[in-house]
Amino acid sequence: NEKLQDKSSIKIAEDKEEITGGFILKKPKKEINCSFKSLIEEKRNDLKVKISRILFGNDIS
Repeated sequence: NEKLQDKSSIKIAEDKEEITGGFILKKPKKEINCSFKSLIEEKRNDLKVKISRILFGNDIS
């Protein structure tokens, strides 16, 4: 942590994003969307299979 302390920092931006939960990490050349909606969409297919197994006890493809 001591080594990273001089090279990194996190600041809360003044501008607000229209998200309902989570955060958006902005770097000079990259933006990482960690909003709840984005994370769910990313895992949607995996979640559909898991939910189907829980609800119906079968596998969907």
